[in-house]
Amino acid sequence: MQALEYNIELFRGNTFSKKISLTDKKTSTPIDISGWTFYFTIKKVRDMKNLTDDKAILKKTIVVENGADGIVIFTLIPSETSLISPTNYKYDITYKKANGVVTTLIYGNFTVLPSVTRST
Repeated sequence: MQALEYNIELFRGNTFSKKISLTDKKTSTPIDISGWTFYFTIKKVRDMKNLTDDKAILKKTIVVENGADGIVIFTLIPSETSLISPTNYKYDITYKKANGVVTTLIYGNFTVLPSVTRST
């Protein structure tokens, strides 16, 4: 599976949600992702030897327990996005299958815009 480039832009303090559906290209049927672990990571730059995931701007892990429908949803809530300084970052979504195979699914720019309203 080839990684897809998808750029994200959101206002600081806003909710972001992305639904990803994984299907078999040949049969158009959902891929069972039960037991897979998905990682959403935001960093200042794409690749830097000393910038390990524990130094990421934001990281989320989702373990799919019942994924027969091939769907995983990533959601960032206002308490998470309000902590990210407005600027440009890099992100990716990577998954690890139950058998240990790791694949980058989506990557791109993650731009946080300054918000005007901060009282919500």
